[in-house]
Amino acid sequence: MKTRHNLPIMSVKELAAELGQPQTKLYRHVRQLEAVGLIKVASTRMVSGILEQRYQACQQDLTFGRGFLVEHVDESAAALQTALDLYRDGFFTAFRASRLPEGDVPAEESYRKPLLFLSDLKVSPAKAAELMTSGTAANSSRESDTTGSTPPKSTLEERDVAGVFRMGR
Repeated sequence: MKTRHNLPIMSVKELAAELGQPQTKLYRHVRQLEAVGLIKVASTRMVSGILEQRYQACQQDLTFGRGFLVEHVDESAAALQTALDLYRDGFFTAFRASRLPEGDVPAEESYRKPLLFLSDLKVSPAKAAELMTSGTAANSSRESDTTGSTPPKSTLEERDVAGVFRMGR
């Protein structure tokens, strides 16, 4: 996943090639995404005498509200599957890259090793509300701690996944 500093900039033609979709099919969707502020025109260039707009996502994170999930169950399931697939692929790429004999990574750099943590908890409604509030607050406060358009070479990319849902009633 890209950081806020290096989200890709693509034309509709490039996006169509990436998605394997006809270019003409995407123009309406691109206009809709731009109208609601999810993407922006990041640059323009002349291509064969035609002004081509190149777009960039305006945000890296996306939260689906309950109303959207209820109205668009299949699309939500596909979006979640895609997100989890991207996370899995990134996790195992990082895991394979960090397979080093014990002791090769100094203790002060242990953050470089991938970590996977899954948990099933049984909690009271009050604790569930606290977890939901703290998780929402933690996610909304997450910002890159680099400034400027080019992060320093020592900057690390971090990818997290967190979810809270209720089982049963």
